[in-house]
Amino acid sequence: MSVLGRFITATKKFFRGKFHFLQGAVQALRGFEKYAQEQVAFIDKMSAEIKDSERNQLFLMIGQALSAWAAMEEFLVVIVANLLVVRLEQAGLIMYSILNFSVWLTLIHDLMGLNPKLSPIQKRWNKISERIRKIKDLRDQLAHHSVSHVEVHLKPSKLDIRQKTKLQRPLNLTEVYEFTQTVVAICGDLERFMTDDLWPLLSSRGKSAEPNPGHSPESDSQ
Repeated sequence: MSVLGRFITATKKFFRGKFHFLQGAVQALRGFEKYAQEQVAFIDKMSAEIKDSERNQLFLMIGQALSAWAAMEEFLVVIVANLLVVRLEQAGLIMYSILNFSVWLTLIHDLMGLNPKLSPIQKRWNKISERIRKIKDLRDQLAHHSVSHVEVHLKPSKLDIRQKTKLQRPLNLTEVYEFTQTVVAICGDLERFMTDDLWPLLSSRGKSAEPNPGHSPESDSQ
């Protein structure tokens, strides 16, 4: 066989070998592609399950946050009942009839201002009141915004085009949890404010202006 013939034969063998190699490579790539698709599908499924879990946690936390806020409102009603020396039902009727929550805080401030004996604790009340005012917008977001189906967070309605709403960023699970913790801490401060400051001063006013008997320090100790 001539040199040219040997070259042609060797070349054919080379490319036949490469063809079988490429066939194997293509099959391997197809197998890898299938594996990759399965992994992507698995990751997508896990991601969806995680999102559903986080979304459920967010719904739960929103409920806890609003319940904590409702408990805090009850503390404020008790304070008003003692300041006006009326039954809790009467104070509740007054307070829950006031739709503007800012008026709640202003009313308590003004009622305390009417009694000179309460001036030593007015500053402490003002600090608590200011903390409540700072988180009121967050409470409104929890009450009026909806949970996104794309991202796990609270977002306003597209129809709410107020400038105030546009400036608000979505709330995530961590922020809702932190809000709840803040409200719970305020509830604790309100309880201490009543028992350590408000009730002792109100009980010293005399029988004609005793605080609500159902919530006085004396009745609580019985």
